[in-house]
Formats: sequence, C-alpha cells, structure tokens
Amino acid sequence: MLDGVLSGLTPAEIDGAIDLILRIRAQGTTIVLVEHVMRVVTALAERIVVLDQGRVLAEGARPT
Repeated sequence: MLDGVLSGLTPAEIDGAIDLILRIRAQGTTIVLVEHVMRVVTALAERIVVLDQGRVLAEGARPT
C-alpha cells in the first residue's frame, strides 16, 4: 500500500518512482495506491476508485 508517497518529489523523481512501481507490478505484486497526482494515477492504475470522506463517488477500470 502506497499512501501519498510521491508528494513533494520533483518530476524526474516521480518518473523514476513510476518506473519502479511498474517493475514491481510486472512481477505480480498487487499495489494499492492513494495518490493526488493525477499523472501518476493515470500512469499506474488499472482500476480507479474515487472517494470523498469514505464514500465512493466513482469507480471503474481505466480506459485503454
């Protein structure tokens, strides 16, 4: 589970973290990501759930 781990990073550091997370996922590990940086979410997520104060606002698979 990753909760906001990319906040405060530079764009280059975020790119490196995305690459690392993709490599971990490619090995078969399930990753739960809580993130506000949308370019990270769109780069990594296969399924997205949007919450507001614990209530599900939207959910679904990322368009391919």
